[in-house]
Amino acid sequence: MKKFVIRMVALLATHLLLLGVCIFWASRSFMTWDEYAAGFTRQLPKTPPSPMPAANPQRHTIVTYNVGYASGLTNNSGSNASKEEYAQNIQTIITALGKVNPDIVAMQEVDFDSARSYGQDQPLLFSEGLGLTYRACEYTWALNYVPFPYGLPSHNFGRILSGQCIASRYPLEKFSKVTMPKPEENPFWYNLFYLDRIIQMAEITIDSHRLVIVNVHLEAYKRKTREAQAAIVAAMLGDYADRPLILLGDFNARPPWQTDEPTIATILAVPGMHKEIPKETYEAEGERTFYTSNSGHPTKTIDHIFYNDKIKCINAKVLKDAGTGSDHLPVMMEFEFN
Repeated sequence: MKKFVIRMVALLATHLLLLGVCIFWASRSFMTWDEYAAGFTRQLPKTPPSPMPAANPQRHTIVTYNVGYASGLTNNSGSNASKEEYAQNIQTIITALGKVNPDIVAMQEVDFDSARSYGQDQPLLFSEGLGLTYRACEYTWALNYVPFPYGLPSHNFGRILSGQCIASRYPLEKFSKVTMPKPEENPFWYNLFYLDRIIQMAEITIDSHRLVIVNVHLEAYKRKTREAQAAIVAAMLGDYADRPLILLGDFNARPPWQTDEPTIATILAVPGMHKEIPKETYEAEGERTFYTSNSGHPTKTIDHIFYNDKIKCINAKVLKDAGTGSDHLPVMMEFEFN
């Protein structure tokens, strides 16, 4: 009996050791910390297509889009898009954004070289397709293996290299990234595989105006953490009150007139901050017009654009032509400098 117990303990210890080794390997990044923290900036290696001429050169168009790694409605569904579906989603996204001829596109959940997106450099595909010469990207996930969606290993994401990007018609400068806290209530092993939620910042000079772009992707599942992240973002915005600033991204939170959650109200409480689609427009045109998630049957508005007093919003809308290229719909704002 004693030998049997010893064998069982040894067997259990061996399994635990193997499990620990697997978790250690899977949760390790395949790049150095400095490489991960630095992100990258690039000019396209070849001349992109000539953009359509602007009807009014003083007006500019900016888009925020959680592209959901071009997985369409399979994102978080427990399966993955086939190679054919994925290729169609890429083209759908490029075609939809091309119709508004954007000067700047802020992307979230975009892949650089991931198993789930067939190893493609998505920012390059989108930048080339839209004629946007410059891009600045930051990493939010760089793991050997991600055991999600849950289920069969063949459905798991595998190797992930993903993040956020700002693509622009104008040169990008002065880049920075702030990594926000992960949910404290998550088990430690879960956070090992959890993506980083970041604040990505870059500056663009347009017509002698120095524009600050802030691209965010806030916590999706834990409200307490999301509210804390919104407070971090809001605290940063005051440093740029004297310059044109646009804050945009996937906030995973509804406008304050649709919920008691204070996430978006925290942003709007910053002096001089405005929302691209104000409450009056929601009420006049119907809030369903501005739903962004999920793209198949939209039921909520969680993707937003904010701007300060140095910016004048001319027009804003949800780009429904994007269909189900992602599980989100993009939001566009046309603006001028005050």
